[in-house]
Amino acid sequence: VVTGGARGQGAGVARLLAQAGSTVLVLDALPASDPAWAALAESVRGLPGQVLPVHGDVADEQAWRALADQVRQLGLPLQGLVNNAGITGPRAPVTQTELANWERVMATNLTGSMLGIRELAPFMERGAAIVNVSSTVGMSGYFSAAYSCSKWALRGLTRSAAMELAPRGIRVNCICPGVVDT
Repeated sequence: VVTGGARGQGAGVARLLAQAGSTVLVLDALPASDPAWAALAESVRGLPGQVLPVHGDVADEQAWRALADQVRQLGLPLQGLVNNAGITGPRAPVTQTELANWERVMATNLTGSMLGIRELAPFMERGAAIVNVSSTVGMSGYFSAAYSCSKWALRGLTRSAAMELAPRGIRVNCICPGVVDT
């Protein structure tokens, strides 16, 4: 499962997994009519694996439950989850951040990853992996308060999940890329 995978960095991850022969469920909030979906489908045509689009918001608990049902119905082993979905939101410092914007960034960048882990970890077997995509901002800070805080917090979520899931043989890691040219 790759979140935020209809375009950009997430689409790149989905393509690599399909190239390796995986069946990849891509959860993204983009509408089905967005040209990114067609571009993703074209980019994986002829690869050994496949990409299955799933429309939904990572911050929506029901979207994750529906995705978990889809995983169960496919009957395939769930080997990985890449929590890639993320938004920057308005680039505002703390004193100028509106609560609604703060909450939307946190919901997408942090809560979405927590929901994904919570809903999908039960389907994972020993050897599975979860990768949370933070940012260099999650290690150094940035004037955009909501984004910066969400990426710092994602590192904490990763540590908590890693400790919880290690006894089951499920790895949980966080990567912190800088600006990615997609």
